[in-house]
Amino acid sequence: MTSIFVKDVAFLLLTGLLNLLPPTDCDKIRLVGPSRCSGRVEIFHESSWGTVCDDHWSITNADVVCRELNCGTVLEAKKSAFFGEGKNEIWLDDVQCTGSEASIMKCPHKPIGVNNCGHGEDAGVVCADNVRVVNGSNRCNGRVEVYQDGHWKRVCSSDWGKEEAEVVCQEIKCGTPLLTSMQNYGEAQGLQGIKTTCVGNETSITSCQLQEFKESCVDATVFCTSEYRLHNSTSLLPPSWMDKEIFVFT
Repeated sequence: MTSIFVKDVAFLLLTGLLNLLPPTDCDKIRLVGPSRCSGRVEIFHESSWGTVCDDHWSITNADVVCRELNCGTVLEAKKSAFFGEGKNEIWLDDVQCTGSEASIMKCPHKPIGVNNCGHGEDAGVVCADNVRVVNGSNRCNGRVEVYQDGHWKRVCSSDWGKEEAEVVCQEIKCGTPLLTSMQNYGEAQGLQGIKTTCVGNETSITSCQLQEFKESCVDATVFCTSEYRLHNSTSLLPPSWMDKEIFVFT
């Protein structure tokens, strides 16, 4: 009886302590939009969600958001409430990330809640859902990783060629591949390996044949033609997105 009582008390104390812990940076941000990796950026502060003003909003800021939310390569930084106007407070303004931050909350910005904006200036991001190119000199070159079954996986260079590189470059809106030979972008650590086989006309690397690769893996890489630019148009969004109901993904 005493043992059970002690366990119950310990459980209640632990639960209470966990509830008192501050949320992690990832718990403080969400996207409101058509997919888990695209939408209006919102920050959780003082028990309510608020938006981010688009003053100084950049592709570098958007890149930090994409990484923080475990999404793929950044595609666009959206301004002027592209994903609709938010409600309540505007929590962040003049965000100016360097690109190395683990969270948008770590980027330089005005004091939380201080701004000169309206909700017509709410910032948004568009990230790739299922592919990311990492450890390169910009978002259009690096080591290729694919999101499958709820996890990021390293793409191995077995059967990797021009067709596969073309699909990735098109998916991340970076034109066509310049180099398909192996470049030194470091080695993925702790990720399951897969190999891909593409025809070349797929719209996503996840539409190619993906197979588990259990042999020694040399990471596949891409070096695409286009470096990033800031877009304010809808040209990079599939038209079908604009007809979808807006959901919240946290």
